[in-house]
Amino acid sequence: ITEGGKELLVRAFLPWKQLPEVLALTTDHFFADGNPSHRMHIRVTGLTPEPQLYLLSQDIRSAIFPLENPSGGAKPHSIFPTYFQLGFEHILLGWDHLAFLLALLFGIAGGKALFGAVTAFTLAHSITLSLAALQIFLLPRSLVEPTIAASILLVLWWHLHKGTDAKAWKPALGFGLIHGFGFAGALQGIGMPEDALTSSLLGFNVGVEAGQLAFVLPAFFLFQISGKAIRSTLVLFLSAAAFHFMIQTAGWWLPVTLTILGYLYFRRLLGPRPHPMKGTLQGWLIL
Repeated sequence: ITEGGKELLVRAFLPWKQLPEVLALTTDHFFADGNPSHRMHIRVTGLTPEPQLYLLSQDIRSAIFPLENPSGGAKPHSIFPTYFQLGFEHILLGWDHLAFLLALLFGIAGGKALFGAVTAFTLAHSITLSLAALQIFLLPRSLVEPTIAASILLVLWWHLHKGTDAKAWKPALGFGLIHGFGFAGALQGIGMPEDALTSSLLGFNVGVEAGQLAFVLPAFFLFQISGKAIRSTLVLFLSAAAFHFMIQTAGWWLPVTLTILGYLYFRRLLGPRPHPMKGTLQGWLIL
């Protein structure tokens, strides 16, 4: 058991009388227990002059080494494309990151502002993703996940208040640092081969950027042509989703406290003008 009891590391040794020419490996661990996102790194040394790497997944549970073996062995594992795909899939399946990008759109008027916000978000989360993935600086998951959920609401409220004058690149840069720790948590769950840290980290990060652009560009176009009713519905959806995630990760106290403080802050700031939290309060009533 590792320090702090966060991980269980098991080492097993199987003695052989002679070095095998072919090694076949199959596993159903974790996959059969209903964890389709699990990945298992395989590193084989001794059969070939250089170590061979392979990544088992829900769809590929077997490998035959040496990987160039013509009798059915898998192709050599290419680190960068594999981690690119993992990063691409992660952000498109991570509704909290996508909801944050949608909240940013309420403060973006044109392509220049969109470019600035996306660049700032990319720069910020790339920094913290690298720091956390390489074990240089880490934040606890209990802090990261509720903060990511809260960032959706805070950015949404601020942009509803400021409109297109909100300078969306600023919250994208600030909260992007927190989102980077969220990406790193997913990458740590997958794991990275020790002798391919750079290529796996780079592939995952580039995949995240590609997935981000694949989502935000069509979303921005649709947002620009959407009407008031659609945007109001989107506010309700984003508010409800953020509250749900905050309750899951921190309990009821966080969304309740955030709502009260936000309402009082904007009430003092706006006076009788329309309140940017109107949609949020309506979402609370619906919930």
